[in-house]
Formats: sequence, structure tokens, C-alpha cells
Amino acid sequence: MPASRHNRPLRWLLALPMAWALALPIDARERPTSLTSSSGTPLLAQASLPTDAEIPKEITALEETARGLVERGDYQQALELMQRVMVWVNANLPKNAPYRASSQTWMGLLLSAVGRRQEALAPTEEAQRIYRELAKTNPAFLPDLADSLNNLGIRLSELGRRQEAL
Repeated sequence: MPASRHNRPLRWLLALPMAWALALPIDARERPTSLTSSSGTPLLAQASLPTDAEIPKEITALEETARGLVERGDYQQALELMQRVMVWVNANLPKNAPYRASSQTWMGLLLSAVGRRQEALAPTEEAQRIYRELAKTNPAFLPDLADSLNNLGIRLSELGRRQEAL
């Protein structure tokens, strides 16, 4: 008997942002190189936000291990590792940190992949909120915002909220 749509591995969910990026012309995927506007005003208003270099190696190692588990199809164990990452993120990063948004994105994807679709909505919405805020002052975050909106549409659609997903 063929596997139903709901029983197949959900790897395609994790590949959607890459598929979106590959569908764009190369110049549309490039992030702006200038961090100042034509008037000379700085676009990067988040200078005080932690960079990836300031994230402890233990945390980035957990995230990398989780990504490896996803590649092998072990979503549950990947989710457990990302939950540990989120404990650190929630305790140490400001509400508008890019790394927080990235981690929230992964939580949403993994929760959905293990069938916890209602729970997946909150971190996906949070990632979209953070990226929307960051993109207001730094256009380099526009591709991340687009990805987060795509993910939000998917999460809403999975919950049968197709009109909202549109």
C-alpha cells in the first residue's frame, strides 16, 4: 500500500527555502553589500546584537549535530537538540537577535516534521516577527523575511488555515 501524504518523511519541508532561493535569479539572491543608504545613513541598526561568532561553540555544535540528524531523517532527536539550543537562546539573546530567529525557524520546521503542527506555529510566527523587525532597518534580512513568510504559510496550511496562509 502506498504511504499516505501524511506518513511520508517531511524532508521536503526543510528543502523549501533552498528551492525558493534556487528559483530566483542569482542577482535577486545576493544580499546587499552596502550597509549605508544613499544618504549615508547606517542601515545596520542592530550593531549591538550578538553575531554568530559570539554564540558559544557548544551551542553551534548542538545545532550542527541537529542538522546532521535531519539529513539522516532523525527529526525527533534533532528536535531534542534544538530544544537545548533554545534554552540557551531564550536565556541569553535579546528578543530581536538574528540567531534567535534562525533557531525559531528550525524549531518550527522540526516540530512540524515530527507531527506537532500546532506547536510549530508559535516559533514560526516568532521567526517571522523577528525577521520583519530586522528587515525594517537592514535590507540584508529581506531574504530571511521571505523564507519566514513562506514557512508561516506552510504551517498555517498544514493546520487547515489556508486562507490565512495565502
